[in-house]
Amino acid sequence: MKYGGGFDSKGSMDEIERIAAIPIDKWKQDIKSFRELPFEAMAESQIEKEWKKRGFPILYIQFPSASIPETVYRVRPVKQEDTIYTQIQSSFSNPPPEFTKQGRANKESNPVFYCALDKQVAIAESKLGDARDFFLSKWRLTEPPNLYPFLNYKETSIYHGLRKHHQEKMKKFFTENVGTASVHFQELNELFADSFLFNHYNLSSWIAHKTIYEFPQSFDGILYPSEVVNHNGMNIAFHPNFIVRSLKLEKVYLCSCGRKNKDAYNIFLKEYGQIVRNGIHYTKFENLTKEMVDDFWEGLKD
Repeated sequence: MKYGGGFDSKGSMDEIERIAAIPIDKWKQDIKSFRELPFEAMAESQIEKEWKKRGFPILYIQFPSASIPETVYRVRPVKQEDTIYTQIQSSFSNPPPEFTKQGRANKESNPVFYCALDKQVAIAESKLGDARDFFLSKWRLTEPPNLYPFLNYKETSIYHGLRKHHQEKMKKFFTENVGTASVHFQELNELFADSFLFNHYNLSSWIAHKTIYEFPQSFDGILYPSEVVNHNGMNIAFHPNFIVRSLKLEKVYLCSCGRKNKDAYNIFLKEYGQIVRNGIHYTKFENLTKEMVDDFWEGLKD
């Protein structure tokens, strides 16, 4: 059993015992009042103050990660300077700190590698708009990541039926590992997961930062539902160091999108990029093979 957050074994157990001694009704009421705070109007220091005021811990317990496929996908728009940068593999990764703005799972100047488990969600998450060229990159994991799963789903999600299963799994884990504090941790974990259901970026980015940056020895990233596709797909936010260590760029697809109707777009494959030693070799549309076209369309709906 390992604990995140820099606690030694005794410190972790002392913290668990402290939490277990708090009456569960008071704990639930404190979580309820925390949920009702106006997060979008609050600075990070205010959120931290409200968190500590209620006696909530910054203590994460490392548990077996949710399993994911070996490949993930990421989108970025084509830039004016891409005649140079399209040959640099790292240009398809996360932005550097000086160009990083706050997102759902990151604070300003603290980059994460956003990606999706399938092409469809990655493209939807990019919110590219009309008549825009973009790169869809395919990355392969070279080792399984340890992900903290924030997996609550809206009732309209195709995954909603899994919510109860996930809650039962977490309940079993907490019961086995934190004993009398298990209900406290279950309630807190629900709060963590719910923060990713809504667009409270000040809260979700704060929690994600605590998970990814403050406990990098425990977690490689977080797994959470995609708000853009109504929780019918999954996103990941990886720590940048995990990308360097364990994620390998495999393919780059240069695409174009145009509006099909009010709610849909047409996607076109313009070039197919393959990794060749230190470069990326692009095959233009007129020279694409059937295998290349089939590879691009695999997993994409018409």
